[in-house]
Amino acid sequence: MTELVTLKQHGTVGQFHDGFFSLLNQLYLHESYALSIFINNLKTEIGQYLRLFKPQTLVEGYNLAWQVKNIVLGPVKKGFTVGSASSSSRPLFPISRGQQGTWNSPLAGGW
Repeated sequence: MTELVTLKQHGTVGQFHDGFFSLLNQLYLHESYALSIFINNLKTEIGQYLRLFKPQTLVEGYNLAWQVKNIVLGPVKKGFTVGSASSSSRPLFPISRGQQGTWNSPLAGGW
C-alpha cells in the first residue's frame, strides 16, 4: 500500500499508469480511493486539470490524463523542438498587410 501511495509520475502518463496498475493489482482498494491516489500522484500540471473534470472511474481518469497531457504539455513529436515563446517574433495568427487594423466582430455581422 505504501508503494502505491508514494508512487509519483516522473515519466509519461502511460509509464505511470503501468506502474500504478501493477501495484494496484496486488491490493484490494475501492475504485474511488484508487482514483484519488492516481490523480494526486500525477504530475501537478496534469493532476490539477484532471480534478476539474472529476472522473468517476480509473479508466476515465487515465483517458482524461492522457488528453490533458497532450493539451498542457503538447504531444511528443520525434525531431520536434520547442523554443521559448519570447524567442519567436512570428505571430500566432498572421495578418496580411491588407487586413491590418481591421477585425470583424461577430456582433457587427462580420462572421
